[in-house]
Amino acid sequence: MASCARHNPQLKDPLSLEPQNIGFVPSDACHAYMGGFYMYTVALFIVMAILLEAIMTVLMSVLDTVGAGETVKKIPIIGANLTLIVSILFVWLLGDWGHVLAGWGWVHDDEYLNVIANGAIIAGMIPLKDAVFGAIAKGVRA
Repeated sequence: MASCARHNPQLKDPLSLEPQNIGFVPSDACHAYMGGFYMYTVALFIVMAILLEAIMTVLMSVLDTVGAGETVKKIPIIGANLTLIVSILFVWLLGDWGHVLAGWGWVHDDEYLNVIANGAIIAGMIPLKDAVFGAIAKGVRA
């Protein structure tokens, strides 16, 4: 709590709901935001997308090994959104470490919204990660 107030003198009481406190929480996420690590938030999202792809590869390999891969893919809602579901579970399992949006100061009072928003953005970062690495590969060949 003291770290948030120390980095932001306008932050009077980190637990109050005054307008200047919206988006700030008394946690490590707040300290990271106030400490100036917010510039690495996109990089953290890309790293989390890389980890999510690794998790999905292992999960699909295990499901295929036990013969349930095609069955899971055919379930109407779960099969089409399996990456999103696993991403949300991934953020939930990481706890505060998975709340990458806190690096930009976005922390919601409802914990489940933090988990869902971060999980959805991480799942959505997979195409961006592919584009970034594709651009880097083109630059290396040039």
